[in-house]
Amino acid sequence: MRSRSLLLPALLVLSFSSFVDESQAFTNAPLGFNAQDIDLDKEAEKIKVRREQQEYMAKQFIEKGDQAFDIADLDQALLEYSNALAVMPSNQEARKRMALVESAMALRDEAEIQAAEDRAAAAKAAAMEAAEAERNRLVNQLQGLYDQAYLAFERENYERAADLCDQVLGLDPGNPHAEELRTIAKAASIRKANEEVADEMRREWMT
Repeated sequence: MRSRSLLLPALLVLSFSSFVDESQAFTNAPLGFNAQDIDLDKEAEKIKVRREQQEYMAKQFIEKGDQAFDIADLDQALLEYSNALAVMPSNQEARKRMALVESAMALRDEAEIQAAEDRAAAAKAAAMEAAEAERNRLVNQLQGLYDQAYLAFERENYERAADLCDQVLGLDPGNPHAEELRTIAKAASIRKANEEVADEMRREWMT
């Protein structure tokens, strides 16, 4: 009688539907059935077997979760530990491991965000560096063309000077130095041409 009093609380945790499914003989018993006729030892054994099955299945899921965690497959590990808790909600090992995986996943997400930000920053820096290099290349090219134009002007090769200024303005429209030198070179070219015509006419007149 003492063993019955100890086992009754354990039986109360069973849901009514589960109890009915596992105790068809009791459910289908005729009127006047006496609860004292229940074989408590047999029911206790069923509970024990069910508990062992839950523990075994939970252990299998936990082992699979551990294997996934070892290879850093956090999503699969989380799934396996969740399965273990679904089978046996009271399993503390599965709960602890699940919390560990969730923490690792949070750190992974943070690392991925940081990596993405680092890549974006690196790409931006590379783009700025490339833009600066292109700007310097263009400045050097413009300076070279302008220097050639100025040298041609000093040598009174005004047409060449004007042509080089046009090249500068093609690369840098509105460049004030090139516009000024081109205007002067064209004016000088016209004046030089006029002087040459005048000299030729003078020579012809003197002969």
